[in-house]
Amino acid sequence: MTVRHAKMVRNGLYSMEGRIADGTGTSVAEAGLRVRCNTGSGDGGITVFNMTATNNYGPAFYSSECGVTLTDSVLSGNGDNADEYTVHVADAEDHQQEIRRLVIRGGRGGVYIHDAARLELTDVDVQQTSGGRAALRVGVFYTASPVINIYGNTFENNTLASDGA
Repeated sequence: MTVRHAKMVRNGLYSMEGRIADGTGTSVAEAGLRVRCNTGSGDGGITVFNMTATNNYGPAFYSSECGVTLTDSVLSGNGDNADEYTVHVADAEDHQQEIRRLVIRGGRGGVYIHDAARLELTDVDVQQTSGGRAALRVGVFYTASPVINIYGNTFENNTLASDGA
């Protein structure tokens, strides 16, 4: 699936449900863009580029069981829930994850990759997230032979919740 030039603005928790169609669709459930691939092993997944996501209740981008390519996007003010990240890639162990040229401003947290095995995270700029989660959190899938490349990123003026979460 490919999503191009999508705009997700002020989507509330469960306020928009629908499907992504022809690369121009809108949000599903509690995120600016939420995708569950259910592809099992392999690289089936989603490519998203030139996405703008602003002031969504949940993450700007959430995926589960997907190969993800997320590039050339601007995400700001997302994640009103203290448990959220602006970008949350869950159950990534069987899939390639590529996140490049991404700008995150404000919101509750930066990027979280859960169970990464093949990850490239480059030229990501995370600034001024507060009160939520870390600017970057990567959980490595320990039974795989992980290949994790993180370089050329900027993390500046981000703060965690007072409880250190």
